[in-house]
Amino acid sequence: MTASGVVPQLPTSRNLVRISLDLGAEAARRLRGASIYVAMISLGLVGPLVVALIVFMSSHPDYFLFDAFADPYSDPSSFPAYDPEAAIAGLWISLGLLVAAVGLVAMAVESQAMAAAILAGVALGRPVSTLEALRRSRQAFWRLVGYALLTEIPISIVTQVLATVLFALVGEAYETVSLVTTAFAALLGLPFVYGVASIVLGDVGVVEAARRSIMLTRARWRLAIVISLVTTVAWYIATFAYLGAIGIVTTLGTPLGIGIDNGPLALLALIGLALALAAAFGSLLLTVTAIVVAPQVVAFLGLTHFSGGIDRARDETVLRPAVRYLTLPMAIAIVVAVLCSIGAIASS
Repeated sequence: MTASGVVPQLPTSRNLVRISLDLGAEAARRLRGASIYVAMISLGLVGPLVVALIVFMSSHPDYFLFDAFADPYSDPSSFPAYDPEAAIAGLWISLGLLVAAVGLVAMAVESQAMAAAILAGVALGRPVSTLEALRRSRQAFWRLVGYALLTEIPISIVTQVLATVLFALVGEAYETVSLVTTAFAALLGLPFVYGVASIVLGDVGVVEAARRSIMLTRARWRLAIVISLVTTVAWYIATFAYLGAIGIVTTLGTPLGIGIDNGPLALLALIGLALALAAAFGSLLLTVTAIVVAPQVVAFLGLTHFSGGIDRARDETVLRPAVRYLTLPMAIAIVVAVLCSIGAIASS
């Protein structure tokens, strides 16, 4: 069911990527609002902990925890003596990171739903605002979480078992094992590539979303292969791009005197750069999510001509209570992250 607007056309496996990229370009302005929202959430969750971590490292540059991360085979006898203040600060940071990790998972789920709603609205000629996309993400949130638990967790477990077996057979050939396990995970997840679209646009439950995804995959299996490939390649490129950006900042920071050992101004500059990277992570997450979701949205609309899910974001009967940019759990997570950071800084 679609309201008046553009009639979705069924793409072929050859032009699905092109149509999806065109859709992403057309929706760029509307995705920008969602990108800023996710960037601010990322900054609120990760930013305080980044500041605490930098202050901690400046106060305890030789603390054994970071030496162990840098070189897991280093001699334990070379570690500095136990420092109770550093240990307390480390506990604060660990607690904050745990809370932030849960918040980031929720942010990733919201990003999927928001991107799908915005892209579908543009594809249908009935654009969805940032607030309406956020409303739709709240409506579909727990179903998306349930779908991930139903499909992605079992695939991850099977993939980890395969990785363990491969390491036992070929040794520490990390690149080979990573390539094989990634391809295997993509193959296992192939029948479930329409999950987000089935829930956000199709407005069905977890089990029904899996059933419909399998049905759509069988109907046009070449489209499903393209969607799976785009997902895998996009996340690999995004990971390398973000790590590359961190590497560039680190490389440029050294000759510019930006670091933890070059005085308070240099430390403040390092904190500013780290906060910018924390916000950029959220923006990148939304952007990559849109790239990943776009082929799924295009194919789903072309196969089903159904978009009743995003209509619920506009339905006057579901506009109350008003949508808030921060849910209470997310606000609590940000406050806890800030308090943990303050505790870590005070203990450093």
